[in-house]
Amino acid sequence: MLSEKSRCYLQNSKDIAAFSILILGAPIDFIYELYFVSDHYQKVNGTGINCYYYGVLIFCAVEVFWNLYYVTTCDNRTDTLVTTSTEELDVESCEECGMPRVPQSHHCKACNVCILRRDHHCWFAGNCVGLHNQGNFVMLSMYLWMAAVIQNIYNIQFVCDVLGCDLYSLLTVCLPHFPVMIKQYSLYCFFVNFMTFLGILLLLMFTYLFWLQVIQLVTGLTRHQLKQRKIDYRFPNMFDNIVTALGHHWYLCWLLPSLNTSLKLTSKKTT
Repeated sequence: MLSEKSRCYLQNSKDIAAFSILILGAPIDFIYELYFVSDHYQKVNGTGINCYYYGVLIFCAVEVFWNLYYVTTCDNRTDTLVTTSTEELDVESCEECGMPRVPQSHHCKACNVCILRRDHHCWFAGNCVGLHNQGNFVMLSMYLWMAAVIQNIYNIQFVCDVLGCDLYSLLTVCLPHFPVMIKQYSLYCFFVNFMTFLGILLLLMFTYLFWLQVIQLVTGLTRHQLKQRKIDYRFPNMFDNIVTALGHHWYLCWLLPSLNTSLKLTSKKTT
């Protein structure tokens, strides 16, 4: 049986570093939007703070950290579901932790336990995404993607005004340090250039992440199964897969992460 010490958050240095970047990066991004982008629009266009834009960003931020809380604190260990021995279940036991290897459970080297319906270990949450928090991770990915799309669209005019809209400006966004090295940009332009580069990079990352989560959500497969091309459990249709991950209140979990409760593993094994 696993000890209580084995269940802790931020398992290693990668978890701590990623979580710290997330916690520190969000306020820096908000300050950039408020004191750089909005300040520029007020001076150039004479407009005030766009309350609708910041209202949507704040809403996305609340949903992101709300879902992140559930992803981080959720316990997906197999011993939270399995209370019988491996002989009674007629399944093999894990060589690393000794827990029964029920279908779709896999051992996580970072957490050092077997995780129910393990998808992957999320560094930013310091926890594994599995049976009980997959729905929250899907919502987390969705709001990160939404915030990145809205922010990049809103900042287009600001970036063009500061950096320009020619091919050279586009190239400097890809290499934000290069203009500073040849002393063509001030530190202000470098910071705008760097934040633009980071915003586009995060948009591409969140787009891929959200797309991958949607594929896994509708198919009922985990990332491990997609990589290994191995299917242990799968529900017969898309709706059952969605309800399994998001719970019976799937139509409200996008607004209230606390309603995002997964169902038990009741599907039939595929052949």
